[in-house]
Amino acid sequence: MKTEFNEKDMVSVVYIDKSGEEQSIIVKAEKDYVDKAYLKITISTKAGILYGLYSGQTYNSVVSIEVTEKHYPKANYAGAEARICDLVADNSSFVRYVRLAGQEDMVRSITAVIMQGRMKMNNHNLYFEGSNYVRVFPSGMRRIIKPIGEGMVDCILYHQSLIPDIGMSALFHMGDDCFEAFRKFLQILPIPRIYRLDDGERLERQIFDRLIENEVIKKATTHVGVATISTIDIEKLEKDDYAVLRDAIIEILESRGYQKKEVVTLESVNNIEEMDVNQNIPVPKYLNDCPEYGVTDGDRFKKVHAKFFSPSMTWYITEYERETGICFGYVENLGDPYCSEWGTFYHNDLAQFKNKYPFVYVERDLHFGDDVYIDIEGNLHNGKPSEQAA
Repeated sequence: MKTEFNEKDMVSVVYIDKSGEEQSIIVKAEKDYVDKAYLKITISTKAGILYGLYSGQTYNSVVSIEVTEKHYPKANYAGAEARICDLVADNSSFVRYVRLAGQEDMVRSITAVIMQGRMKMNNHNLYFEGSNYVRVFPSGMRRIIKPIGEGMVDCILYHQSLIPDIGMSALFHMGDDCFEAFRKFLQILPIPRIYRLDDGERLERQIFDRLIENEVIKKATTHVGVATISTIDIEKLEKDDYAVLRDAIIEILESRGYQKKEVVTLESVNNIEEMDVNQNIPVPKYLNDCPEYGVTDGDRFKKVHAKFFSPSMTWYITEYERETGICFGYVENLGDPYCSEWGTFYHNDLAQFKNKYPFVYVERDLHFGDDVYIDIEGNLHNGKPSEQAA
């Protein structure tokens, strides 16, 4: 018979003694030198002397093991006390997620300190029982409070790194496997959409396992409860424009039989008049009438000669330097509109970037109008507006 219990739980053990009689004992659980919960007991059972009983273990002659009084660790601050239902900290001992329950005024008092990123205020210390070394982020945490009746509340505090965004650095999940959270995270990254392939989910699982092997994703430490968080090494992931993730994707796809297309350079298509539009590769033909770089400086409205797009970016080309392949135009950042701006980019880079993957990623808009203009703020106009209207 086995039962899980934690430190400070009151546990009842029923066993058969050496004479064959049923006996019972209630013991308070402790932790051994490696922090495993166990019962410090010495009893004579039918199977022999039993020195100590560990949580989750099976023992001969033990009839039952039951937790008679569950111990819940507490969060304390200036006399206020609340039960810790869940507490997860990352590898740097910063609390990513904590769930507290208790009287509303006490919970609000404790969480107000946490929200400010403080471990000490007004000469009072914030203390998490059973987690002596954890600390809260100086940037604070966000709070959600839900009443549960009779002046009691259930409160969740989480760090902003758990909010789904490109800059997030953690995945929240309730079980050991964070794959589903990882799949949602993939959808907001500037990468090809693997799930659109026939066996996309299995490919994503392989990519996920590869990132774990490269220690880009690591499981955080759950101090209390069942909530779990896996942290993401954002610096390693974003280094060299997501090179770790990109290389993992290419390697997995090639191992499954997908072939990387040959890179088509600007020089190789210089003299081509037509190309299969299904390849969606921009060719100089579409830029024949595009003015040279710098010609439209000072124009209030610039004609758009080509439009390319990806799931997160759009490029509007208004000028093109034939000798170098440099384009000038408006780059719209769909993930962060405030980062949209006018600038230069290489026409050839769009083709090379797309051709790193076995399916279309950057496309030219084949249905984009041939009389579209764009103003300095990035607004599109059908036909050139008059200067008076501007």
